[in-house]
Amino acid sequence: MRTWKSQLEETNQDRTLFEAPFGRWMNELSFSRSYILIYGRSREIDSPQKQRLWHTMQKETGFIIKTADQAFEAGGQRRNGYLNVLKRVQDRFAFKHLHVEPIQIFSYLGPLEFSLKKDEISRLEGWGFSMDDWRKGNRLVVNGKYPSAEKALEQMRTETSR
Repeated sequence: MRTWKSQLEETNQDRTLFEAPFGRWMNELSFSRSYILIYGRSREIDSPQKQRLWHTMQKETGFIIKTADQAFEAGGQRRNGYLNVLKRVQDRFAFKHLHVEPIQIFSYLGPLEFSLKKDEISRLEGWGFSMDDWRKGNRLVVNGKYPSAEKALEQMRTETSR
């Protein structure tokens, strides 16, 4: 853990991973490091000795250490127990798992920075995202779903007339 953390800090790789997809917005974004290690299942740290070891490791390394169960529980408090997972595909981001409506991601990333599969686009459209506008290069800046207030109002009128 310590080796990995120091390598990232020395080479600035963690920031570099985000620079290509975020491009010119990178300088406008606040960026700070937090290291989170997801390891094992909760039943594996059932003894007081293991719990003390985890606490000591967190204190010494500055890492937040969670089990997979704890990570999903934390996500569940906000998002019904499911988390979206991103991956890097060359110089773009993509969903590894798309379970719930993403929050604000399409406000920052367009189709040149984020890759979507057809079924993901369909699901996002079903959730009300203006994916046609997004594919044309418009950021979805209003509620993370619409390119403009006018488009959001238009969508609301359409929904209420049904």
